[in-house]
Amino acid sequence: QTDQEKGRIKGEKISVTKQGKKTVNATGKKEIGEKAKGEVTIYNKSSDSRTFAKGIVISSKTLKFTLDDAVTVASASGDVFSVTTPSTAKVKVTASAIGEESNVPSQTTFTVGTLSDTVVAAKNDNAFSGGTKKEVTVVTKKDQDTLLEALIAELKEQASSEFKNNGGDLRIVDIISQKVTERTFDKKVDEEAQNISLSLTVEFQALGYKEEDMRQFFTSLLLTNETDAFVLSENGMEYSVGDLEKVKSDSVQVNVSAKASFVPKIDKKGIRKEFKFKSLDDAKKQLASLPNVSSVDVSVSPRFPLLPYRLPLREDAISFSVHTQ
Repeated sequence: QTDQEKGRIKGEKISVTKQGKKTVNATGKKEIGEKAKGEVTIYNKSSDSRTFAKGIVISSKTLKFTLDDAVTVASASGDVFSVTTPSTAKVKVTASAIGEESNVPSQTTFTVGTLSDTVVAAKNDNAFSGGTKKEVTVVTKKDQDTLLEALIAELKEQASSEFKNNGGDLRIVDIISQKVTERTFDKKVDEEAQNISLSLTVEFQALGYKEEDMRQFFTSLLLTNETDAFVLSENGMEYSVGDLEKVKSDSVQVNVSAKASFVPKIDKKGIRKEFKFKSLDDAKKQLASLPNVSSVDVSVSPRFPLLPYRLPLREDAISFSVHTQ
């Protein structure tokens, strides 16, 4: 509610819902492709049988591969009087990373896990294949956030214009809240795409005041400046709403300046009683002699031919106003 002592003017809230869609270019970069595949033969040179679990890493220089399945390799054959013959087993492997560099040629040797190649080693009879890699454009979280911010700003501008044009007798000060009620991106984060679109529905709420409330507030405030000689002019007050200072959920703090004109204090009731049926010339002279009066204009309507120009005989037929120059 309006409270002059606390500097408060009653506000009123109105809402509007705006919908929109916007598309921007995706900016993310990502490498996609396939992992090379192949088959290796594992050679066990030790006297113990060895089992290698699925996912065990084998490597060739900087390239790494994992076993597709578990595999058991029997112990090597032979004794101290003969040449030791390694036992072997074949197993499928897949590169750990995408890219053509994992398409290694045949007869490439591999280290199995952390074991020395004097104990266990691996080799492929045929070249690996299927490894590919390329860079593509993808959607990033930043793309989504930037698009959301831009579309909200556009819808807020539309809402602000609608508030001002359709507020009726309500003077809108500012939008105080916004609520996204529906949001749909056509692409997900990290999805390959050249652009991303957003469909958005936002409810905006604005706070305003009635001009009459503002005028009454400042009229009441300015009336305290009246004196015995001067009073507030009926049509001499102006106000303007300035910059925003603070916006809360239920209030807006702004700077408002007001300017008023004060006019000489004149006893209108007494003048009507005293001046009834006076001639226009006498009325002008007497009114002009009042303190702080610089000029006087008197007119009679309607005028009747052949009759002297006088003020009305009835007091309620006499009206006048005081203006500043």
